[in-house]
Formats: sequence, structure tokens, C-alpha cells
Amino acid sequence: MSRHCYVVDCHNGDYRLQRWKKEKCQQHQVFHAVDSCDCNPPFRLFNFPTEKKDPQGRLQWLKLINRADPTKKHCWLKPTRSHVVCSNHFVGGFPTSEHPHPEINLGHGIKRASNDLSEDRRKRLHIRTTKMQSTQDISEVLTDQEDVLSNVGDSTDSKSEDESIESNLPSTWIQKSVVRFILYILLAIIRSLKRENKTLKVKVANLLKLNKSMKDKLTKQTIQPPQQSLFEKILKNDEDAVFNTGVPTKSLLIKLHDYIAPKVRRRWHGMKCTIPKVRRFQFSPKKFGPARKLDSRDEFLLTLMKLRLGLLNKDLANRFMISATLSGKIFHAYLATMAKILGKVIKWPTKEEVLASKPSRFKRYPDLRAIIDCSEVFIETPKDPNAQNMTWSNYKHHNTVKFLIACAPNSCITFISPTYGGRSSDKEITVQSGFLDKCEQYDMIQADKGFNIQRECDDKFISLHVPPGLRGKTQMTSTAVEKTKKIANLRITIEQVIRRLKTFKIISSELPLTLVPSVDKIITVCAAICNLKDPLYRD
Repeated sequence: MSRHCYVVDCHNGDYRLQRWKKEKCQQHQVFHAVDSCDCNPPFRLFNFPTEKKDPQGRLQWLKLINRADPTKKHCWLKPTRSHVVCSNHFVGGFPTSEHPHPEINLGHGIKRASNDLSEDRRKRLHIRTTKMQSTQDISEVLTDQEDVLSNVGDSTDSKSEDESIESNLPSTWIQKSVVRFILYILLAIIRSLKRENKTLKVKVANLLKLNKSMKDKLTKQTIQPPQQSLFEKILKNDEDAVFNTGVPTKSLLIKLHDYIAPKVRRRWHGMKCTIPKVRRFQFSPKKFGPARKLDSRDEFLLTLMKLRLGLLNKDLANRFMISATLSGKIFHAYLATMAKILGKVIKWPTKEEVLASKPSRFKRYPDLRAIIDCSEVFIETPKDPNAQNMTWSNYKHHNTVKFLIACAPNSCITFISPTYGGRSSDKEITVQSGFLDKCEQYDMIQADKGFNIQRECDDKFISLHVPPGLRGKTQMTSTAVEKTKKIANLRITIEQVIRRLKTFKIISSELPLTLVPSVDKIITVCAAICNLKDPLYRD
């Protein structure tokens, strides 16, 4: 920050001190900035008294210097940090107890004479005054000679008309060639503007004719049908619906859309701080906000394609011609609504419903209520070491999330637990998910031998049907082998249900960390769509 003197017409400051230091001392034959030169500087700079320590002294300095603010009337110019007062304005060269304020050379009585002005400034003032006089003279000449200009035609180049114009001009300005030259330029401009006006009129007439002809062509042409939506382009039959969405038929997909789409809330991004313009509707619209780039069918299709095919947001954005950010917002908006509505499809049936729909292969087990198993979904490796530890699966040798799934004997999914870390055991998930609370007394559950929940089932009077193990034995007996085959032939149903669930690529492939918070909703929607399909076994 360069400091300079606050007094009027005083140019002392840091810049001049730096120049003095760079000059060579005549007495010591070195630069003034060198320590060997003890010469005093030509002046010193003193800061203004501060408002906190000495407000009266600061006010006295401002009154003595009396520098007016150019932007405000009757106000002093407020000094800044760069404003100081040099020693040339103090008696003795610096503030003392007798003379603490600047008192001399304050620049109030200085009146510049014309001779004091520099030669360059005199030239600029002379040029400025001559220009102002010439413009005034030209305006007077033009106003006095309106009649002359009105009588001048296109043939102003002839000598007779030039003589008539010059004769009517005042005698004092006839000899000035500048005025005559300006008049000729104005006449030439008028002639060129007249020509341009004629050509523009011709062009406007041609454009009007062209516009009329184009309107006639548009009225004769047939109105083109609206562009077909991506929903109709991609889903042409039931096979396309199964491949792209997992829904069995196209008609069922349309019914699901008609029921779910009206319940999807508008994606809300928060309230703006200021409203730039108040919109006044002649008729109140159905939905407020900016117009959507996709209709509801395309948005519903985008969500199902991401679940079924496991596509990335960038790929979906290119297919639907929107941004990747918008595709992510659409997916999360529809996923939340679909999880609430389709979650009701995953229903815990009564004993009567299970008996009525039980296939013949399960008739030997009248009390069989559900077949359970745990499944895992691969996720990206978290950065947090604690999260890595909680999600690491020794069985899959990967970071996973784990959930419990139960199905009825007719292969309908009846229970989906919340997801847990891959480190959790089957017993821990079964107990914490509350599955045993849904079972009634004397119900039978089929499970894998890894479910060590015999004690919990006995407490609730539930029968646990698992294959026999090899604890303390080297080889299974013939009865144990036969029992294992019978249980495996029936328990294979839950494996087939999980395989059908994993046809949704979003949970069969590695799940991004951004979707891990929504993994419960994703599994719920996928399981509900699986329940819309035909059962695995028909008797």
C-alpha cells in the first residue's frame, strides 16, 4: 500500500522516498539506501491520529487541511490508511507539543495563473475551446440556412447552386472551408439514406411476398403426427417389457404406471431466496414448476430399466436425451414411491392361504409356513475402515450387504428383511429382522444347516426343518442322506426364487456406493415385481 500526502497539491509520498533512496549521494558517493549513507531524507511521513486514541486531534487535522470531498457537498474527504501528512507542513519538520498540528504549506491560498499551466495543458485547452466554438457556429449556420438546404436538390454539385448557397451564407463564414465541407457531407448522407430507404422498401416487399407464400404452403401441407415417445419405441410387445423392465406383460406395466405415476411427488430442490418474477396464470396449471423434459411413462420406464438392466445414469441420459443429473433425480423420485406402493405386494399370508396355494410336492408338510435363506449383494469398497470391516464377507471374499428372504411353498416372496453388513451371520439377521415374530406356534420353517436358530425356534414353539450335519461324524448315515435329499428337493425353491430376484442386474452386479443408502428400496421393488410373475411350480 503506497502512502501519499493528504494536503492539497502536495505530491510527497512513498514513491518519492523510494526514488530518493535509489539516487547516488554526492557526499558519500553511495546510494542513499545504503547504511553507510546517514543523510536525512527530504521529508518524513506522519499518520493521522486515530479515532480511538485521539479523536480531537484527528478532527483538528481535518479542519486545518480542509480538503473537500468531490462526491459530497460540504463534507471533508475522509482519509484512508494510505493518507498521511509529510513533514513540510509542520513547524520544525515534525509534530511537537507546541505545534502538534500541520500549519504551513496547506495549499489554501494557491491560485494558478494561466502562465503556470504546462505547455501540453495549454494545447489541450486551446483545442477544446476551438472545438466547442466550431460546433456552436455550425449549429447556428444550419438553423439559419434551413430554407437553403430545402431548396438544394440532387444536383448540388453544379456551380450555380454552390454560388447560391454561398451567397445566402453569412459573409463572416463564407471563407471557412470547414463549414462548406460539413454541408457537403450532410447532403451526401441524405442522398445515401434515400437510396437505402428505397432498397429496404423493395426488400421488405419481397419478404412479405415470401412470407405469404410460405404460409400458403404450410396450410396446404398435412399436420405431422407428434413424435413417438421412447416408451412406445422401446416396448413394442410383452417380450420387450420382460427384457427391459422385468414386468411380465406390457398391459400390466401400463396399469402400474397409471397407478404409481400420479403419486410421485415433484422433485423439490429447496426454496429460492428471491422470486425474480411473479407468474400470473390465466388458468391454473395441473403442475407448477418448469416443464418436464420427459413424460411420466418415459420416467417410469427409465426407473425400471435401471433396476432391470443395471444401466448407469450416463447411459440412461444418452438414451433418453437428458442430463445424467436429471436421470438420477427421476430414479430416486420414482424409487421412493414404488417402494411404498409395491411393498404391499410382499405380504405375509395366513395359514389358510398357504394351504390353499401349496403345491402337491409339499403336501407331506401341512405345517410348512416358509422357506428362508440369506442372500448378499456386492457393493463397492467403502473408504471408511469401519464400514469395510462391517461389510466384509468371508464367504464371498468381497464387501457385501446381506438380507433375509422368505418364500411360501408356491414360490411367492413373503418376507424381505432390511439389509445388514456382510459380516453379520444368518442367525443374527433372522433374530434381529423380526421374522420369527411373524410365525405362529407349531409352524414349520425350512432353512439351510447354517441357520443355528434351534433354541430361538423352540422358545416360540416353531419347528425348524434343516438338513442333518456332520458334527462329530466322518460319514453320514443312510437315513441322514435320505433326509438331506428330501429337504434339498424342497428347499431348492428358495434358491430358484433368489435366482429370479437376481435377474435384476442392479443387485446381481456391484452396487455403487451412491446407491447403498437406497438398497432396501431397490430390493423391495425388485422382489415385488418378481411376485407379479407366474409361480415357479404349477400343479
